[in-house]
Amino acid sequence: MGQVLPQGERGKKMLDKIKRIQNLSSAEANIFFKIFAKKTQEEQTLIIAWKQKFYNKFKDDYISDLKKNPPSYERIILILAIQLYENNKKSEKIKAYIKNQKLKNRVKKPITLENKFRSIFAEIETYINNGATYVDITNILKKHHRTMFSGYKLTPSYVRRIILKIKKAIK
Repeated sequence: MGQVLPQGERGKKMLDKIKRIQNLSSAEANIFFKIFAKKTQEEQTLIIAWKQKFYNKFKDDYISDLKKNPPSYERIILILAIQLYENNKKSEKIKAYIKNQKLKNRVKKPITLENKFRSIFAEIETYINNGATYVDITNILKKHHRTMFSGYKLTPSYVRRIILKIKKAIK
């Protein structure tokens, strides 16, 4: 008469789930209804939307027999929607956890003093072009970029070496 929609392995799995749900005891079914009752209004609306989506999605002789008793079929499809919503929610939590772990495990490149100088090199070059000495540049860096260079002992000779190294790398 009909066929399982969606076809293939996925359709068979859905049909198996529907058969298992139909064979649930009333106590087991009540567990799902309690889960549904504890959901927020938005989540309940989403679950009901899923139920409506699935209601006419399946076409099979077995499903046709179930549809002859609409309240029973409604109950089965609602439990199916609750199960799928819960599984989807758990998989989203797992994906978020994995993504978070990947971010934590990502190797952070150390920010070197040379890279800090590179980030403000245009400003340093402006000072050099305006005739500032390395002593002046060191004092400016200590005064205006004290948070960037806190913990470092900046000396004019060290500033000169880093600036020359950056200029050489740029050319």
